[in-house]
Order: sequence, then structure tokens, then C-alpha cells
Amino acid sequence: MVSEKISAFIEASGTLMTGGSVDVVVARYRENVAANEKRLTAT
Repeated sequence: MVSEKISAFIEASGTLMTGGSVDVVVARYRENVAANEKRLTAT
């Protein structure tokens, strides 16, 4: 779980440093949250 947070931070930092917007970072974070929810609730 910690490694996922570190990866997300690195990805977000890279996006912002290369001129990406906060909206792009938030959209990507939401995609990750949705994927995690789907993975964790799968039976």
C-alpha cells in the first residue's frame, strides 16, 4: 500500500513538472481509486 502511494506521488509529480494540470492528476487518481475499488470488491 505504501508503494502504491509512492508510485502515485511520483506519477503526479512528473505530470505537474512536465506542464500537466491538476485536473489531469485528479482524473488519473480517480481512475486508480476506481480500479482499486473494483479489484478489492471482486468476488
